Amino acid sequence: MKTRACIPIFLFFIFLVELAASALWGIQGIDRFKGGDLLAICVSPNEKHEARAYLLNGGATTAFAVRVEILDTETDKKHNIYYCYHSEEAEMEWIDDQTIIINEIKLNIETDIYDSRDERKQDSVYPEFTIENPITLLSPDNHYKAIATIEQWEDQRRIGFVTIEDQRSEMTRIVYRCEPCESIQLEWLDDHTILVNGIEIDVEKDCY
Repeated sequence: MKTRACIPIFLFFIFLVELAASALWGIQGIDRFKGGDLLAICVSPNEKHEARAYLLNGGATTAFAVRVEILDTETDKKHNIYYCYHSEEAEMEWIDDQTIIINEIKLNIETDIYDSRDERKQDSVYPEFTIENPITLLSPDNHYKAIATIEQWEDQRRIGFVTIEDQRSEMTRIVYRCEPCESIQLEWLDDHTILVNGIEIDVEKDCY
C-alpha cells in the first residue's frame, strides 16, 4: 500500500517541477536569447551605449528572429531590449542618449523592452509561411552540416537559406540567402567549401 501511495505523490512532484520550469521561462523573457549572426551595431550619441542587432536561427523548421542587445561600453554589461520573431532585418536610430528606434519601435533603453510574442497573445494573426522539406548534407570530414530550406510565404514569396552547423561546437551561421528561390542544390567540394546553386562558399568565412 505504501508503494501505491508513492505513485500519485511522485506524479504530483513532477507536475510541480514542470510548473516551476514554465514560470521560470516566463520570468526570463527575452534575456534567455543569446548569440546569433551580427547584423548591425549602432552607437549612442554620447558613445556610452551600443545597440547590437543579431539574426537568430532556431533550425530548419523555425523562422528567423531578430534580437537587439544594449551594451554599456563603460561597464561591459548588456541586456536584450528587442526581440521580434518572423523578422530578418534591424533598422536602428538613436533619438537621444537614452532612446532608440528599432524597426519603428521607440524604446527607452533603461525601462522598455519589446517582445513580439506579447503582441501575439493579443492578436492571433501571424505572417503565414510553410517550409519545404529541408535538405541536409554533411561535409566529407563530418565536421559541418549544411541545411538548405525554402520558405513559401502566403504572398507567393520564396526565400531560400543555407545554414551551416558546426558539429563540434553546435554553432550555426547563415552562409546563403536568396530571394526569389525556386530550388537549392548542394555539393561539398572539400571539408570547408560548399557549392550552393553554382556559387562556391567557404563556410568558415564567406556569406552570400
